[in-house]
Amino acid sequence: MTRVAPIGLLSVLLLIPARAADLPADADKRVKEYEAQREAIRKKADDEAAAALARLVADLTALQEVYEKGGKKDEAKAVADRIVRLGRDADRAANVLVNGSFEEGPEAAAGGFTPVGAESTAIRGWKVTTGSVDHIGTYWKAADGDRSLDLNGNEVGAIAQTFKTIKGQKYRVTFALAANADAGAESMKVKVSAAGKSDEFTFEKKEVSRENMGWVIKAWEFTATDDETTLEFTSLHTDEPFCGPALDDVIVAPIKK
Repeated sequence: MTRVAPIGLLSVLLLIPARAADLPADADKRVKEYEAQREAIRKKADDEAAAALARLVADLTALQEVYEKGGKKDEAKAVADRIVRLGRDADRAANVLVNGSFEEGPEAAAGGFTPVGAESTAIRGWKVTTGSVDHIGTYWKAADGDRSLDLNGNEVGAIAQTFKTIKGQKYRVTFALAANADAGAESMKVKVSAAGKSDEFTFEKKEVSRENMGWVIKAWEFTATDDETTLEFTSLHTDEPFCGPALDDVIVAPIKK
């Protein structure tokens, strides 16, 4: 049975709808004072949560360095992965992308995926810029939600999204990366590009399956050079045109100074 937690007085007050346009001046003044107070409470809570997260990340980073110096590579990697995931939790609310988990798009075909060709915008927010990609449904387990991508559809492909940015602002890109479990290659590479900058990321394919894809979180940063920026993911796996890097749960968020 699902249990519903009791709602506190503050929570109830924060749900009060905006004032009506025809309020008398004295009542309208009081509502405005409340709304200003509500925003101050929210901002203080956000600032306190951000500060607590920063302290935690600093502590974990110090622990990661200790593990690395002690030769404990597995422990250091586990801590590094958790640091990335903590950052993603904060970034998710400020994500400037749409449909970063590819949930909105064509219906999955009977085989569990749908090929999407070059120039197509069938996957909401995204455009297939070269080759083709497979929009995955039930074929394998997604990292987030029910859908994901194979960046090699009927051929090696790439996908991109253009979004509003602030010139000079630094942004963090995080994404879930895996590989088509049917592929024979031991590793696969994908290139990430934005604002005239690019980098390559490798997924090491070890004992993965369609039910256990072994998704890993990757992180990258760029600085916006214009009011709009295009983020592109390009498969670099050319040996197997039908099996490529798997992509899901893409987040782009501004980095607070």
